[in-house]
Amino acid sequence: MAARTKVTRISQHFKLRGDQSAFEFVDVALNSDSPFFLDPRACHTLRSEWGEHCVSLLQTFFDAVMNRIRTGDHDGARALLSSLNEPNETHLGLSKGQPAGRGMGKGLAEDMWAALSNSGAAATGLLQDLEDTVLFIDGIGHDRVSDITTNIVRGPLIEFTQDVAHFYSIPLAKDVASSRC
Repeated sequence: MAARTKVTRISQHFKLRGDQSAFEFVDVALNSDSPFFLDPRACHTLRSEWGEHCVSLLQTFFDAVMNRIRTGDHDGARALLSSLNEPNETHLGLSKGQPAGRGMGKGLAEDMWAALSNSGAAATGLLQDLEDTVLFIDGIGHDRVSDITTNIVRGPLIEFTQDVAHFYSIPLAKDVASSRC
């Protein structure tokens, strides 16, 4: 029988006082995924400039995908969707052991493109929010919606993380690049 790895949370690693209820961040495990998900609908409920910025990024991304589909740039739409890999650095999701999710992958990106291309939303533009895609695409559930959302709002999440790290005097790695800000 394999030995269980002890779960170490951010608060434990950096010796922060308090439990999850005391923190404005999700106190995730550092050596595995935590079964929490980023819900794009939650961004709509945030009454802040930060929340509005996240909503704008989500809508802008899916508007770009839908515009490419409507104008016949299907390769461009597929490329945008294929770029939504699982963000393992957040430690959110359902991976067992070290985070190692698959995100969209080429197959799911193709399925999402096909569903969007063949939907009435491609003609009418009614599909404006990421969460609507869950309604009609097999294989896209809360875990993948969280991954997609995280990819799209990565810039604001990085800024939030930097602000929290500064507040708690947590050192940050230098020169960490983000593919999407």
